[in-house]
Amino acid sequence: IEPSEIRHIIKEHGENGTSDKSMRDLHNLAKISYIIENWDRVELGKGSKKYKNRDNSKAKTIVIQKKIEDNYYYVVEAVPNNARKNIYVVSAYINKNDTLSNVVVHKP
Repeated sequence: IEPSEIRHIIKEHGENGTSDKSMRDLHNLAKISYIIENWDRVELGKGSKKYKNRDNSKAKTIVIQKKIEDNYYYVVEAVPNNARKNIYVVSAYINKNDTLSNVVVHKP
């Protein structure tokens, strides 16, 4: 996870978040790796504005979901097709509702 993405999460979902305040408890940032490693569901996302493929098109994104107690935790990762072969955390947020609605890949 890049420092700019942590700033994004705090700006969009932190204490004074412009989208919501679901990540106002910064301890939830520590759950990101747990969510990635122990996901319940994964969905194809809308694509990344920041990360690009080798042909300069938008990198694909995935939305990772994990239910913990009464909340659904989400981590969005960019998966660019380029020489680096890195995956990047783009965002993270929490919702009371299950918002995954497209084609979903379930764990085997």
